[in-house]
Amino acid sequence: MTTLLEAALCYAKSGLPVFPVKADKTPLTPHGFKDSTRDADTIHKWWAENPGAGIGVPMGSVSGLVVLDVDPRHGGDDSLEALLEEHGLLPRGPVAKTGGGGEHRYFAHPGGNVPPAHGFRPGLDLQGDGSYVVAPPSPHASGNTYEWVVPLVGGPRPPMLPGWLLRAAPAPAAPRQFGTDTDGRIPHGRRHDYLISLAASVVSRTPGITEAQALAIVKPAMYAASDDDRWPSRDRDIETAVRSALGKFGRPAPPSNSTRSDTGADPVHTPEAGSAGTPPGPSAPADRRVESPTTPPSDVLPGFPATGPLIGEPPPMWSAEGAWVHAGAVWRVLQEEHFCSLPDTREILRYERGVYNGFAEAFIESWVERQFQIRSASAKKNHRNEVVNAVRAATFVHRETFNRPGLVNLVNGVYDLGKGERRDHDPEKDRFTYRIPVAYDNDADPAPFLAWLAEVQPEPENRTLIQEMVGYCLSPGNELQTMFFHVGEGANGKSTFLSVLAELLGTASCSHEPPQTISENRFSVAELYGKLANIAADIPLQTLTKTDKLKSLTGGDYVRAEKKNKQPFKFVNGAKLVFSGQRLPAVKRIDGAFKRRVLVIEWPVFIPLERRDSFLVPRLCKSLPGILNWALEGRHRLWERGRFAPGETVRRATEDWLKRSASLEWFVQEEVVRDPDEWVLKDEFYARYAEFCEANGVPEAMTKQEVGAEIVRIVPGIRPHRPQVEGRREKAWRGLRFRYGGSSQSGLQGPGTSDGQKRLDAEGGGQRTDGDPDGPGGSTDGARPARPGQNASPKNSGTASGRNNEKLALEPGRAGRTTPDPEDVFAGRATRADGARAALERSDEGGVVAAPPDLEIDAAYADLIPILDAQGPGVWDRDVTRTRLRTAHSAGAVSGAFGRLMGLGKSYVGEDGREHYRPGGWPERLPFRGRE
Repeated sequence: MTTLLEAALCYAKSGLPVFPVKADKTPLTPHGFKDSTRDADTIHKWWAENPGAGIGVPMGSVSGLVVLDVDPRHGGDDSLEALLEEHGLLPRGPVAKTGGGGEHRYFAHPGGNVPPAHGFRPGLDLQGDGSYVVAPPSPHASGNTYEWVVPLVGGPRPPMLPGWLLRAAPAPAAPRQFGTDTDGRIPHGRRHDYLISLAASVVSRTPGITEAQALAIVKPAMYAASDDDRWPSRDRDIETAVRSALGKFGRPAPPSNSTRSDTGADPVHTPEAGSAGTPPGPSAPADRRVESPTTPPSDVLPGFPATGPLIGEPPPMWSAEGAWVHAGAVWRVLQEEHFCSLPDTREILRYERGVYNGFAEAFIESWVERQFQIRSASAKKNHRNEVVNAVRAATFVHRETFNRPGLVNLVNGVYDLGKGERRDHDPEKDRFTYRIPVAYDNDADPAPFLAWLAEVQPEPENRTLIQEMVGYCLSPGNELQTMFFHVGEGANGKSTFLSVLAELLGTASCSHEPPQTISENRFSVAELYGKLANIAADIPLQTLTKTDKLKSLTGGDYVRAEKKNKQPFKFVNGAKLVFSGQRLPAVKRIDGAFKRRVLVIEWPVFIPLERRDSFLVPRLCKSLPGILNWALEGRHRLWERGRFAPGETVRRATEDWLKRSASLEWFVQEEVVRDPDEWVLKDEFYARYAEFCEANGVPEAMTKQEVGAEIVRIVPGIRPHRPQVEGRREKAWRGLRFRYGGSSQSGLQGPGTSDGQKRLDAEGGGQRTDGDPDGPGGSTDGARPARPGQNASPKNSGTASGRNNEKLALEPGRAGRTTPDPEDVFAGRATRADGARAALERSDEGGVVAAPPDLEIDAAYADLIPILDAQGPGVWDRDVTRTRLRTAHSAGAVSGAFGRLMGLGKSYVGEDGREHYRPGGWPERLPFRGRE
């Protein structure tokens, strides 16, 4: 018969710490189970002092064991039956009969902290961390002894504690959780709480975790939820928190189910253990609550080691229906497959044929069901979830380790752009979320594709740029900060080209978000993650009101992404932005950063219907290996140069679109001059702007409110002004004037001469009499002096300084104004027109720059008068007139001629809201355009 001392030594040799207890389970050591040991000398001393002492074994991570204590005297059998009906049978493992008639069922500790749960069901206790049990052959206070039904030493290994049993026991008080705010950031003032909570959670839930492993999980999570510039000591604080958590909550790795001793021996399954006097248990009776394995563990996992911890070697895995060890399942699936988990979103990715995809959880669940035939639906779900969560915790990597620039992931390997060579895939070294579905073949020829491209893009410079653009798309990254817009009316080849590009990169490697959606929809940016290109064809003409996201996506900045009902995350975009349309949308605000990033490629050729091929894309895609070589050549050339070098056609198309998109800036550049002494009515300014947009084909003019908000940015130094015009206070902009005439007004002048007057006087055309109410231009009682040149003689009205001084007095009798003879005015204009035509002819003959704007407008105005005179008085057709003038004059000159016409009172807006023309003479009153 095995003595208590021999049994205690046997347990200690098997790796279990022991301590002596009384028959009533009271410890005989000063500190109870905390004094437990595996030291043989100490054990000899204890039992020499108390030969009849029972054997106490501590539970939890210190021994790697958890015990389910069933007490039938308090309904334990019925409670266990109810749990088994709900969750399925228990796995086979060691069982001891207690001295009180109950039983102890031994399980392997699952890791982390498993607190004891006393009475979680009637007659059921769970003995975990911080508790202990009495082991056979210890005496009981009733006079009975503890006996093994299924021995722990020499019998089956303890199975892993089922997850459903752990969940059935009441959980300890949950540690305080500190979450992030709605955008995934740590709320202000909560960094320390969040860090301590996260570090403690990671360490306590992962027994055996090292400092490096804990940092690999905690650091990325804290990086994703905090700003470096607001937390300069972040790295140091994270390391301190992890070390503190390891000291407070760290647990050793669960011992293998072999329960090895300190010497590395495994007496539980060795002859030495049995010879040491392990108390053999009686033959175990059939237990209807436990399913036995149909095959021994060595047959379940052929070729797998039978012992060892989770990290390195697997613990056993039982292939009974519903009875198996999850740690072994995790070990096996990690040996068979490659997984990576992202700490910010907790998404698991699985490696398959050179690429990590997002279907890992479904794969693991399917794998679990294939490996184990689990009958209970709830048990099946529990097992799947536990394996998924364990795989996730064991495979965290930062998302920045994916999709390294400079590498091209292909079907038959990875092409290193720096070395110019291909190598085989390596799932540990190369983490890609994309794959180009083309095999590298150095001898492949792109001739069919190049012949087609030469037909639809006849300019060699454009083809070179397109080649470099395709090469730029092969590898993730936006080093050159460029986005591409392809434009052209239908049936010109651009859609075919983009289809071939998408096939080359792979449909799974491309997203298709229009620029407006990217700018406005908060979920669209997430679609670009892990892609090579965002290719959006036929983008809408809706005005692009925001460009910040487009600039961030192409600028190498971190961008925030979010998928619906999922955790947001941050990443640096590597997808190239490629858009196309028959026409391009207007852009509300264009700054230097946006201009710098844009290239517009025109597709000028129209393919007639009889030459169109519905199967052209599949035919061209037969040359994809050759197109890949062509693109690699373009990429190497691009990298040697270090930038894109667009030809004249692309530069002109880009400038034209940006100019038409930034319509207000274009208008100011063409039509407005800064002048601190002048002011322009806001209504007239907007009317001239709208007319300019219409004349120049601007797709969508800005609203009056938008113009008011933007003009102060475009023309620094201007300010609102409220001049009195015709007895009313009007709204105006002070600090600018029209370049080609109009109703610009000089500001109030004190004693002295204005800059405009000085210019006019220098040319001999200015006359001014300060303080003389009867003199030309005079004023009294603080009335506004006449604008410089208002009283100039007609012969001087053609001077350069007089282009904004031609709004003569229209109301006879008003102080300080005179009414000139219209015939003299028009005679002077005829003289100016002749000079303008002569200057234009000289500039054409000499091949020099065009004539000055004043002369251009004079010539356009001289041609405009006969056209209007031929139409007669009344409403005149502005569109027809503009079309006729545009055949011989620039858009700016035509616009200036119309402005001058109205400034002189020959054109005015009538009560019907339409524009009228009155040949000869002046109208009695000139309504200001746009004023109600």
